[in-house]
Amino acid sequence: MGKIKGEYKFQKYIEVAMKLALKVLLIVLICTSFGNAEDIHLKNGHVYRNVLIFVRTEYVAKFWFNNETLELAGSEILKIDSTKAYDKNSASYVGSTDPREDYSLGKKAEAEASPLRYDLSYFGYAGNIPEVPFGFTFGVSYFEKIGWYLSLKLSANPVSDNEYYGDISINKAENIFHDKRTGTKGQYFEFTLGINKRIINPVFIFCGLGYSHWSEYLNYRDEFEILGKNGSYYIDGGENTAINLNFGAGFIMQNGWYLSIGGNTAPGGVDLGIGKMFDRWF
Repeated sequence: MGKIKGEYKFQKYIEVAMKLALKVLLIVLICTSFGNAEDIHLKNGHVYRNVLIFVRTEYVAKFWFNNETLELAGSEILKIDSTKAYDKNSASYVGSTDPREDYSLGKKAEAEASPLRYDLSYFGYAGNIPEVPFGFTFGVSYFEKIGWYLSLKLSANPVSDNEYYGDISINKAENIFHDKRTGTKGQYFEFTLGINKRIINPVFIFCGLGYSHWSEYLNYRDEFEILGKNGSYYIDGGENTAINLNFGAGFIMQNGWYLSIGGNTAPGGVDLGIGKMFDRWF
């Protein structure tokens, strides 16, 4: 009996889309890691011209100058020439006793040792364990406002070629071969769009709705062990879709890395994530 491997165009399109999305995100990540060339104006009148900025926020600027990594604080920066310009002469900073005023060139005050006070973009791993273990997420986490995220997750094909029979129907397996069904496996794809909110720094929560699609494979047992691997073989069980609820909470660490844990409903599983937060680029 010939074995015919079923062709699922939808799955192929999804795999191509995932690879393309990963390449685009990798390019964006590399570009943003190298920072932007801008001018930094100090309150003493000095200007660092066309420097490569790695971190640019309302409170701190970290950049390369003369092969050195320098950090300036809010009390020193007048503005950074870019789409975001910060005027540190505003009334809220005059005579301030805020610990940010303790910054000095090349030295960072402990009060701002973490990236918790500003808007951040992030990119990282996301998986729905155990069914959909491969994926990524990216989005924006705002200091005060509600942020957003999206995630893509995919599982590998759980059935090998020598176990799969695309020409055997359920009726044939059960009513002609009289084989017993022993279980099911699925190949999954998930896309989720949601919101996040920092509640008490450094803790944030997230919740989203997503689309789940999976191809189901039915496992049967051939008592004569003619089919499959030692009598265990799989046939098509059809295509399925569902709305997935994704939810959880995370923790932002001092160095900008984050960890998250949560849950999913379709398929049910534990949502795990780890990634890096950056100065917001969009």
